[in-house]
Amino acid sequence: MDNILLQKVIIIDHPIKNLKNEFKEQYIEALLAFVKGLLNNDNTARFICHEWCASILDTSYEEMKGRKIDVNYEKVIKKGLALKRNGLSFFRMKHQFFFDVFYIIYMSNNNNQDRINAYKTVYSILKKKYSNFFISGALNNTYGYFMNLMNQKNEKGKPFTFNDNKIPSELRMHYQKNASIDINQYKKILVVANVSAGKSTLINAIIGKRINESRTTACTNRLNYIYSSYNPGMTINNKGVYDFSGFNSYFKSDQFVIGATDYKGILNEKVCIIDTPGINNAEDQNHKAITTKAIEDTKNYNVVIYVSNCQYFGTNDEKELLTKLIKTTRTKNIPIIFVLNQLDKFKTKEDSIEKMLNEYESDLIKMGVNNPVIIPVSSRYAMLLRTGAEDEDEEFELDLLKKKFEKDFFDLPKYIKSKIGNSYENRPDYRSGICSLESAIKRNV
Repeated sequence: MDNILLQKVIIIDHPIKNLKNEFKEQYIEALLAFVKGLLNNDNTARFICHEWCASILDTSYEEMKGRKIDVNYEKVIKKGLALKRNGLSFFRMKHQFFFDVFYIIYMSNNNNQDRINAYKTVYSILKKKYSNFFISGALNNTYGYFMNLMNQKNEKGKPFTFNDNKIPSELRMHYQKNASIDINQYKKILVVANVSAGKSTLINAIIGKRINESRTTACTNRLNYIYSSYNPGMTINNKGVYDFSGFNSYFKSDQFVIGATDYKGILNEKVCIIDTPGINNAEDQNHKAITTKAIEDTKNYNVVIYVSNCQYFGTNDEKELLTKLIKTTRTKNIPIIFVLNQLDKFKTKEDSIEKMLNEYESDLIKMGVNNPVIIPVSSRYAMLLRTGAEDEDEEFELDLLKKKFEKDFFDLPKYIKSKIGNSYENRPDYRSGICSLESAIKRNV
């Protein structure tokens, strides 16, 4: 696990954004040349630089990733640092450039010793190739700033001296926010279910984005960790390679193991959802082994969400899984939140939500769960409200669900016996039950 996924690598108030496009382009070219030349096109640094530069230019990550620059990197960097004329005034983009150089190094590494080593190497190259009377002060000041943050001493054994007023406050504040991130502080939510319970749709609804396709067959074939972060897109780590998406398409669960994105629901704390394979997948019996092992690893999660299909709960596979889950979590005092999903499929004249909940509660009590927390949910309705309809069929479906959930019968939070304590009645997704679920999660993590 690493902090790189969680860092905010976009910036909306970078000082360079206020300059003319001509100067911004020179600046971006210099940063790209720095990564390609001085950092030997390091994959992680390149990924971070592309996203950082895209936010400065207000363009897409994909456009920045495909941009070509002059292979004479030294020439490009010098042009970025050269004296600029804007009307009657002259200026250099030196403090911003050197900050971004060291900041990209900071964000590209997971531990301070690697950062310190990289700072020293790059500082030596910058001083030798690019430093002169006009910019050496900015280079030394920025280097001192970053080395001091690592609690390093100079050659005389004294703290590095620097003037932080020379470094734009927007950049310093951005650093401070990222420096406060600690992946070890995140609370982990293990999500467990049978195939067709609607687990993927529920996760999409909680996050407010379509991380997984929602199908009736098995979607997840491994454990997937989805962290909440500051970034509006989806950052993934797949076998040590980082990638970013602005969510123009699905990220299927077999494309990544660890990912991070900003949660769009009300669960915006430092949390991580662990998505597990459905245990009753007839096509792959290994799914059951993966999920069982995840349940047994109680040090790896803080709370469990168990998802049942309201129409088919109580199967033999489900009872076996529940028995294992209840027994394992009880010894470690780990809370379980039980979700009865797909309530939108109930019919007012034929079904009873209250009766179903009572029966489910009775079954759980017989299995040894005292005062079970049961949340009725329509994850499909919640997801469509939060992510929006993607085509005409979904628009039609969403309109029907809105009319259905106007009925008192589908006011799902009113059926909850546990005191959840949420106050989101005015939200359009409140009746779907998703806010009650998120409130229960917040209370337990």
